[in-house]
This record gives sequence, C-alpha cells and structure tokens, in this order.
Amino acid sequence: MSVKHKKLVYKIVTTVVLAFVFGNLFTSVKNIKKDMDLLSQKLDDTNTALLQAVDKLISDDERLTILEKQSLNLASEQLKIQSESAAKITALSKAVSNTQSGLDLSTIIKLWRPYIARISCTIDTPEATAETSGSALLSKTSKYPFAHLITNKHVVLYDGYPPENCRITFPDISGTINVAGSSVLYPNKSDIGIVDISKKLDVIDLRAQSAATRTICSLVSVGEEVVILGYPSIGSKSDITATDGIISGFDGDYYITSAKIEQGNSGGAAILIRGADTCYLGIPTFVNVGKIEALARILSAKVLQ
Repeated sequence: MSVKHKKLVYKIVTTVVLAFVFGNLFTSVKNIKKDMDLLSQKLDDTNTALLQAVDKLISDDERLTILEKQSLNLASEQLKIQSESAAKITALSKAVSNTQSGLDLSTIIKLWRPYIARISCTIDTPEATAETSGSALLSKTSKYPFAHLITNKHVVLYDGYPPENCRITFPDISGTINVAGSSVLYPNKSDIGIVDISKKLDVIDLRAQSAATRTICSLVSVGEEVVILGYPSIGSKSDITATDGIISGFDGDYYITSAKIEQGNSGGAAILIRGADTCYLGIPTFVNVGKIEALARILSAKVLQ
C-alpha cells in the first residue's frame, strides 16, 4: 500500500473514532444534563416541601402559643371564680353562724356597755339653777385625739346657758368623774356637745384608745335594724338600757327610727346591726310624742367628721 493510501485510511479511521467518541460524549452530556435537571427539580421540590414544613411548624407553634394563652386565661378565670365563690361561701357561712349564734341585744350591750356614760350637769341661769341629764358615748377621733364624750348639745346646755360643772359615771367604773363647764365644747351648729374627760382616769384614756378604731356606718338603708343604748330618765340609773327598731327613713342629717328613745337616752349611742358586726350610726335624740311625731331621730355620726 502506498503512503498516500495509508494516510487516507488513517484519516478515515481517525474520523470514525472521533465521531464515535464525540457521539458517546454528546450522549453522556445529554444524559448528565437530564440527570442534573431531574436533580434540580428534586431539589426544588425538596426545598418547597421544607418551606411548607417550616410554615406548618410556625403555624402550629403560633396555634400552640394561642392555646397556651387561652389555657392560662381560663386557669386565671377559674382561680378568680373559685376565690369569689370561696368568699361568698365564707360570708354565707358567717351569716348562718351569726344567725345561729344569735347576735341579740345582750351581746350588743356587752360590746358597747363600757363606752356608754351617764352625764348630768349643773347650769346656773339668771332665774334659777337647772339640772340636766342624759347619756354620752366615750370616743377618740382624729379630730378630737383625746378621751372625750359625745352627747347632745341640749344635754349640756339649758336655754343656751353652759354648765358650771358636769358629773359622769360609767356602768363598770366606781366613782364619779367631775369636769368643769370649760371642758365642754360645741363644735358646730348641730345638736352636738363634746366633753373632754382626758387625763381623769387611766382606764378611761386606755379605753378611749380602743374606741378610736370604731366604725362609722355608711350606706344606710331603710329597714336595717338599729339598737339605742343609754340611760332613760325612767328606768335604771346605774346601768344602760336598750331598745331596738329599724331605720324608717331619712331627714337631712337625721335618721328616722321606729326604735323607742326615751328622755335621758339623748346623747347615747345608736348602733346598727349588720350580721356579726356593728357600727356607730349616731346620736339618739328624744322626741316628745304629740309635739312633733312618735318616730324619733338619730343625728348621723358623719356630722362629727
């Protein structure tokens, strides 16, 4: 074979080989690209699935947070309801217990008796010497921070004349406390007299300390039960008496009551009964039947404040 023919054969063989190689290479590249496209699609699908899963997890977490908050709110409301129910049950039990134990007049008298005093005053007038008497309540307040008696002004005045002296007795203390007329104060235009009895007896000063915590009645309603404590002119002179009734109405600074208030009860104490508790309602004022009306008046303790 000539050299020329050899070269021709070599070119043909080389061309065939290269065509075969490049053909296979092209096919492989196509297959690789196809595989790459499939892998890319799978990656996209996986990424989409992951994003959806993350969104779902966030959504579930948010719902869980909301449910937790709702659960806490429900628990808080349940505790509140349980607390309110317990308070109502306690109050109801206390009311039932009070009814069963019977907070009667004797119990109220025992509680308030040490603070109710009898007071009598000598008053000189141009015409004659007068004697007045009535009841009073031992007290101590921020306005009058000393042991004093609260009474009606008309108990310690006579026709506008002040007393020369007054004599005070307590049901459980022996002896008489004497005070000068200058110890009597008239704080305002209301029917109120304040008698300073501080530094007369240690027991009185000590007792007045506990009186400082006394509760003054508020939000009084018609029909509530009231007890009047004092020393009526007809009856015991050495110990207090008690009458009871209800609040019948209102008249300015006065409560109208069906409780009987005898002469001598003036200046005593009107006590409102509320379950096992009592509060200071005000100062009983005697009313003459036939001159005004049978229903008596109680001057509200709020005028003292």
